[in-house]
Amino acid sequence: MGHTVNVSVEKVRGETVEKMIKRFQKKCRKEGIMKEIMAHRFHKKPSVKRREKKEEARRRKYSEERKEEMKLRKDRSKPKKVRKKVEETSYKDQLKEVKTQLEIPKEVISSDEKV
Repeated sequence: MGHTVNVSVEKVRGETVEKMIKRFQKKCRKEGIMKEIMAHRFHKKPSVKRREKKEEARRRKYSEERKEEMKLRKDRSKPKKVRKKVEETSYKDQLKEVKTQLEIPKEVISSDEKV
C-alpha cells in the first residue's frame, strides 16, 4: 500500500500552539499524507485509478514543460535597441536644406532668414 511516514513537530520557545499545528499540517501536506488518506477513503475501480494516474502524469509533464519554458525565457537575453544618432540641426538649417532641395532662388532664401 503506502509507505510509513513519521511526521513530528517539536514546540519552539515562544511559539503558540496554533503556529505549531500549522507547521505540522504543512509537513503533512509536503509528505502527501492527507492526499493518500483521501485517496483510500473510498474504493475506486481499477479503471478509475488508471485514468487518474494518467491524468496526474499528464499534469505533471505539462507543469514541468511550463517550468522549463519559463526558465528558457528568463535565460534568453533581450536584443538591445540601437539608437541612431540624430544630427542636431537647427530649424534654420533644416529650412535652408528644404529650400535648396526645392531649388528656390537664393534671393527668396535670404529674405526669409531676415524674418
